[in-house]
This record gives sequence, structure tokens and C-alpha cells, in this order.
Amino acid sequence: MPATSSVVRFPKHLRYGDLVFDTNTLLSKVALRSGDRKNAARHLFAAAETPGSDRLRYNPISIELPARLSTGTSARRRMVSGTLRPVQ
Repeated sequence: MPATSSVVRFPKHLRYGDLVFDTNTLLSKVALRSGDRKNAARHLFAAAETPGSDRLRYNPISIELPARLSTGTSARRRMVSGTLRPVQ
């Protein structure tokens, strides 16, 4: 997970999953804004690898970023659609 190197010391913390998700989502948005779709998708996939949290489990998550990434080729849509799975 690209954004977890600074928080790897606290994987049992209650908000660890939120931090992994939020950090990678932010990095994905920054990469997309700068035109780097490959890294935007990489960070979005990393955000999906969060260990989960109550916030992520019980609150809606915006699909704006995956939708923005999926505009374009059908291969890109298939790649991004794999990130839209429930957090366990």
C-alpha cells in the first residue's frame, strides 16, 4: 500500500483503515488532477486494500473518483470497476 509507509507502526489503531483509505484516495485525486491516470488508479486500488473500519463499513463512500477515472477506454473502465467492492 503506497501511502502506509508512515503509519505502518500503528496497524491496530482504530482509525488505521480510515487513514489508509483517506490518504490513498487523496493521492489518487492529486495524481488524476495532474493527468497521471496510472498512479491515480494505483492509489485507488491501494485505498481499496484498507483493512476496513466502522466508518467505511457503515457510511456511504463516494464513487466520484472511480467514475472520473473510468471515463475513457473500456479497458480503463474494467480496471477501475474492480475497485468497487464492499469493504469487509
